Amino acid sequence: MPPQTDGSIAAFIAAMPEEIAALEAAIAARGGRAALDRSYESIDRLEDHLLDVLPALAGQEREETLARAARYVGQTLVERAGGQWALRPRIRGRSEPCVLRLPDLGDYALFPRAVVNTFAQANAAGVLREETENYDLPHRRSQLAALLAAAPQELAAFAEDLREVSGEEVVALDQSLSSLEPVGRALARIYAARPPRERRRQVRDRAVLYVGQVIQRALGRGDWSVSGDPDRGDFGQFTIAGWAPRTLVGYLPPADPGAWLREEIEQEIEARR
Repeated sequence: MPPQTDGSIAAFIAAMPEEIAALEAAIAARGGRAALDRSYESIDRLEDHLLDVLPALAGQEREETLARAARYVGQTLVERAGGQWALRPRIRGRSEPCVLRLPDLGDYALFPRAVVNTFAQANAAGVLREETENYDLPHRRSQLAALLAAAPQELAAFAEDLREVSGEEVVALDQSLSSLEPVGRALARIYAARPPRERRRQVRDRAVLYVGQVIQRALGRGDWSVSGDPDRGDFGQFTIAGWAPRTLVGYLPPADPGAWLREEIEQEIEARR
């Protein structure tokens, strides 16, 4: 289906500067950083605002806030990833603004409101930006390439991350399955301390890199990639041998997280032998 470019979507696009300006004003009015420059980094600033205001909002005011946030998410992908606004049916045949022509996604229609709803339901820092970035696959591949290029430095920093919370002089990252137990325990401590959003992302990505190396060693193979199917739960995530480590390292249970992480990774390895 070709993009619809009727008066409704034209009016929606024409109102974009005014709507984003209103969002910036709302952020500034509460003392936040208001610059919404359509960068992925700016989505963190929007998320801070939403985390601040949504608990107290209801009815039409909440709907208006979420609708403006969805506009901003979509416009960011239009400007950063080359998408195009259009109208497509979503719920019960009702047409809503969506973003088409995102790189490597064919005629897939992204409804930004769905991204915002995912964040609102999770009510957790980091979700909004990450759910948005996933739809810019070239950008995600660039992020993976940068992580792999800096792997020695990132893993050295990861060892230091773990030492800081484990109390051990040395945390041996020897790519063995047994090493996953102290890694899991230390990660759980880091997460429990509720670090700032960017710090949590940094540690989590280093954990993804390390778990990937454990899997490569155990299998004797395994290529890194970015999951490119938007209908999969791991869409946009870094994968090794077709599996996304973030599925596990992004959350660890409070009860014996080290043993749990090792057992889960061992199951994933056995499924790929």
